[in-house]
Amino acid sequence: MAIKAKCNHSYLYISPKLKNANRRLRRSLVDTCSYVVGEKEQATTYCLLRQTKRGAYRVPLGLLSRIKKVFAKYGETLNLKFPEEPESDYMALFEGFNGKLRKYQKKAYDIGLKERRGIFDHATGSGKTILASALIFSINRKTLYVVPNITLLKDTAKEIVKFTEYDVGLFGEGYKDINKHVTVATAQSVYSWLKRDPKKAKEWLRTIECFMADEVHHSGSDSWKSILMHCINSSYRFGFTGTVHRGDGATLLLHAVTGETIHKVSSSKLIRLGYLAKPYFYFIEYEPEVPDYAIDKTRNWHAIVRDNIVGNKRRNSAIIKIATKLKKKLSTLILCDRVNHGVLLKDNIKNSRFLSGASSSAERSKMKRKLQKKSVRCLIATSIFDEGVNIPALGALIKSGGGKAQNSDKQRTGRALRRSEGKDKVLIVDFLDYSNSTTKKHSLMRADFLADEEEFVVRKITLDKFMKTKIKNLMM
Repeated sequence: MAIKAKCNHSYLYISPKLKNANRRLRRSLVDTCSYVVGEKEQATTYCLLRQTKRGAYRVPLGLLSRIKKVFAKYGETLNLKFPEEPESDYMALFEGFNGKLRKYQKKAYDIGLKERRGIFDHATGSGKTILASALIFSINRKTLYVVPNITLLKDTAKEIVKFTEYDVGLFGEGYKDINKHVTVATAQSVYSWLKRDPKKAKEWLRTIECFMADEVHHSGSDSWKSILMHCINSSYRFGFTGTVHRGDGATLLLHAVTGETIHKVSSSKLIRLGYLAKPYFYFIEYEPEVPDYAIDKTRNWHAIVRDNIVGNKRRNSAIIKIATKLKKKLSTLILCDRVNHGVLLKDNIKNSRFLSGASSSAERSKMKRKLQKKSVRCLIATSIFDEGVNIPALGALIKSGGGKAQNSDKQRTGRALRRSEGKDKVLIVDFLDYSNSTTKKHSLMRADFLADEEEFVVRKITLDKFMKTKIKNLMM
């Protein structure tokens, strides 16, 4: 049985005749297009295959390869009519492009031009912006490049201009220059426009022929998904991330709106090639302040964090001691999840500085420069530094926020791995939080998460032994 289908560059529409197809095929399609968010009694199942008012079945085009496999499995045929593709008149990369791609970047670039859509699973520090710029330069079509925050907005635009010399407009942080060949925008700015003036926003998104998303693991959110799916004429669609897997279970949604992973580069490969510093992870064992039974009476996560992370005096004392030791020799960044935790640490670590979401982009840039030049030896920051912050001179990272979030944990690690002159190793500190069964589980998850990278050195150590060991000996 042949079933007709058509598509734009965002959605696949399958004929209403699908309802007459093999029952097992239909069941398999539903399973293929479904994902589960949450655990146990909080688990919710979402299906991306939905029937329209006219009876057709609609699904994001990024799942096309998976849907074809289902049809083939049951001996059915999907007769798909594609929209007209723009001619592949790519500009020669080496005629006017102001950059040189590494060998793995050139391979990724070639795959991108061939596939036209997909995810580049490239570790932090791999040079995603130059790869994106090379694709933008060669494809040479109206492009929207979406970033997750204002920290990345101007830096990304400057890099694209440097490599391509194309006109680049900004959309975000008060800017709305959307008539240039390339627009770099924050996801929130475009989404707010869609909510405020949907007609004009949708009209503009339909003019986009090439869509790119930095840190595309965010595409599971409503804002990112809405932007992506309204770019129905974007025949080129790429996502860049170092964390394809989403900890909330919505990894399928990421592939649905962008495409399958088409190229991967791990941190370990970049370390072996000499592009990243070798990390030495230390999980600090310290004496729990409160017996496990005293805290486990509550399952409220906010209370657990309050008592075991933010308000844990012995844990905070350990952070302060370690930071005071490390900043004497190394530029040190402390990442935390909550503002009150950051303020507490700043008040107890001499000559440290603190940045949060309330800090202006100018203030953030200033502190980045000072940390890079080592005029500030210890900077404390909230999640605003999780993504898109490049501080090559960083010698030590202290992760004080706890939690189990694998995506943010990879991004945080990436902050420290940038290599610079005289730096080929980096020290990263985390904590084994045994004061509560939940925080203990999360600590062990963070440690286990590093096991896939063969170039990562991961050790457990007592606080006393860490403090007595020379810094140079910790990185041996």
